[in-house]
Amino acid sequence: MRTLGLLVLPHELASASVARRHVTDMLHRQGVSPDRCDDAALIVSELVGNALRHGRPRRDGTLLVSWVLDGHRLRVEVTDGGGPTTPEVRPAGQAQMAVSGRGLAIIDVIAEAWGSHSDGAGTTVWALVPAPPLRLHGLPDYGELENTG
Repeated sequence: MRTLGLLVLPHELASASVARRHVTDMLHRQGVSPDRCDDAALIVSELVGNALRHGRPRRDGTLLVSWVLDGHRLRVEVTDGGGPTTPEVRPAGQAQMAVSGRGLAIIDVIAEAWGSHSDGAGTTVWALVPAPPLRLHGLPDYGELENTG
């Protein structure tokens, strides 16, 4: 089954929590493993936060957050109006001493893959996240539990 979502959000801090809530609510409704929902929430927060810090708003003053849950994988994309830099993971030594700047390093560890592309409309950064259902993630369905008492 394929589940799609799109949010057009203001280019402001509150948008990170709105996007996070929408994505995790959808994943919970689809029965995705709770720890994978947490991973997705972290990735959405980091992508939106980076768009707010490093990118300009799109022409209409917004940013786009979109997602596709296709089978057991979630693809999340955040599009802003572009910025002066290209999204890249900081070298380990540089990131360790920085007050901020570890977001893409975190995404690089959690996501199966991530990347970015820019065009005349802005910059899109995407991440692909495993999203297995609870029962495929090592925990039994309630019907599989035996009465041991």
